[in-house]
Amino acid sequence: MLRPLRTRAPARTARVGASRFAVVAISLVALIVAMVSLPRLRELGLRENAVDAERVLRRIAEVLQSGTPPTLRDAVASDRILSRALVDGEWLDDGRLRCHGYLFELRASPAPACARAWPWQEGATGGACFATWSGDPAIYRHANAAGLASGLQRTPPERGDAGWVALR
Repeated sequence: MLRPLRTRAPARTARVGASRFAVVAISLVALIVAMVSLPRLRELGLRENAVDAERVLRRIAEVLQSGTPPTLRDAVASDRILSRALVDGEWLDDGRLRCHGYLFELRASPAPACARAWPWQEGATGGACFATWSGDPAIYRHANAAGLASGLQRTPPERGDAGWVALR
């Protein structure tokens, strides 16, 4: 009579995958990286918004030097570079433009004509204000340290304010 073959129980193999300790350690490292990176990303976003606002205002200054257009919308429509730079902007009812966290405005009066940019929400979308006046090719920056210029109701200080500094 034949005897049945003896079979052995499968050998225990090592567990596949990460241990609980490894998962917790990796999670803590990811949390620390996020805590360090997020404020820097926010700061980078604010800086990029300000750089964009200054760049757009420089282009508007060039358009102003060739003659003052009646409105900001006319200035943007008349310039191919401005049209492309502000394609994702939102035109507001009062003729202002909101784009990249900043409000843009062109005022023909009181003379001289003035183009200004200031944060939509100070501290969250930008900080500094920028301006240029017809007859003056310089771009001016105001630190807006007290957050006085923000949104539709709180516009940048007037030209005579001591906080305006000419940029190169």
